[in-house]
Amino acid sequence: MKKFIFLLAGVAILTACQDNVIQPEQENIPAENPQNVQEGMQRIVASSPEEIELLIAQMGDGIQPASRAVSSATLSNNEEAFVSLVEANRQKVIASLTPIQLDSIANDEEELEFCPSDSVIADIQFAQLLNADREIQVGQTVYKYVPNGVAYTDVSHAADLRSIESVTSTIQVTPENEGQPMRVASNVDFRPIQYQLVQFEDRLVDGGGGGYTGGGSTGGNSSGGGSSNGGNTTGTSSSNGITLSNGTVIPMNDIRDINYYDKGDGNWLHRTWTGIWGRNVVAIKKFNKKKKLTMNFYDQNYIVYANIGTKLKMQKKVCGIWWNIKAQEMVQGWETVTIKYTMPQPSLPKFTNPFNNKNEYPTHAWNPFPYGKNNVLLFTIPYVNYDFTTNDLNKAFNAGLNFAWNKATGMVKGLINNDKSRAGLMAFNNKDTYVIYGPYSEGHTKKKSVETKFYAKWFPGTYEFGFSLGSSIKLVKVAFSGNDGVELYRGVVFGAIKYDGKWLAARITKNSDK
Repeated sequence: MKKFIFLLAGVAILTACQDNVIQPEQENIPAENPQNVQEGMQRIVASSPEEIELLIAQMGDGIQPASRAVSSATLSNNEEAFVSLVEANRQKVIASLTPIQLDSIANDEEELEFCPSDSVIADIQFAQLLNADREIQVGQTVYKYVPNGVAYTDVSHAADLRSIESVTSTIQVTPENEGQPMRVASNVDFRPIQYQLVQFEDRLVDGGGGGYTGGGSTGGNSSGGGSSNGGNTTGTSSSNGITLSNGTVIPMNDIRDINYYDKGDGNWLHRTWTGIWGRNVVAIKKFNKKKKLTMNFYDQNYIVYANIGTKLKMQKKVCGIWWNIKAQEMVQGWETVTIKYTMPQPSLPKFTNPFNNKNEYPTHAWNPFPYGKNNVLLFTIPYVNYDFTTNDLNKAFNAGLNFAWNKATGMVKGLINNDKSRAGLMAFNNKDTYVIYGPYSEGHTKKKSVETKFYAKWFPGTYEFGFSLGSSIKLVKVAFSGNDGVELYRGVVFGAIKYDGKWLAARITKNSDK
């Protein structure tokens, strides 16, 4: 259980060091057993979705060399050795290049980092746990990802998945059937999900898109993250542009500004309807024809693994392929991001208020919450005290924060040194829980990419809260479990990159849940 009382440090997210990953030649292949060896390629076998989260945590934040698997992972007993989806895609790209092209890539002065994309699996870390056939096993169930969904069956019938795409390819994904289980073969079930998104012709993106409708009032509550990033440049976002901590203002003409529901840029287009199964929206701003800033804002659900977050990359085109390269400086942040979690039953219990003897929801709670290296106090407020309808997300956040701050006792305020800018919010509405990440940014130098996974910071898990009811404290455990009830609700994310002395930026706004 994850406990978050008083000054306990942060969410208990499992982490590990680089030494826990292995090179391709060291892969953990089971000893050969001719009587039990099955046809097809080996799969990673996880005991539960939580183990998948652990394996991904062990990879670290960056893009690891393709074909790495976690040394602790178990592999199925198949005749063909495991090759990750990432490594398989890398091999296809390398095989398409001439010796002269390979030499130019190997000797490029900018230390090119291979950044593969798959037509079905957009999450590169999850892709490293899938084999080249896009398969993974959880418990006794084998899952195979195809362009329009995921097919799954008991491990005893895993061979039936080898030809299942010919059966499922004619199934059209609609808002009505999305995510709904259906039997497509005698031993195979299928959930329609539009994983493969339409390819989009790459182009030089000019100017801002005018899609930004968020608010510009930060109210002084944007932390900026400067103290937690070694003095690196950070920034704040507003309707006038992006202002960096070094005084630089990135104007709208230098920002690719798009709405989450517009078509976006690059290799991925948005879904044509909303839902918990997600999107991967991309914003691109080019320095020139061969160098660009790429930013993602995504909400994806692969049944056994869910991922909500944002990623910023600096990229260079060499031999027709986009590679990650180091930026001089890189800033990633958000105005606010709200994650919605719908529980099978009401999540927040009522308590007897000692002042009026009524059975009611408490007005606030607290628990430490990590932004970068610092702990941030998370307040809990009733749903009615937060405005989810306004397009000015910062205004809504500040109003909710002020409400919770005014209700907090001196002891609670003292836990964060009376600095409310370090607070996030949580609002409850019966079964619906909203986790609201307050304004934040972080700066980096000489990095190729940076990513923040909002889902991983909070879900799933069991948490212990301390609720303040006047002078008394009530402890309660709240369980947030499963993937299906979590979705990206609203948010504004932004990223800025300095390359060759010039700053460019991108911003993606999701200002509605519809």
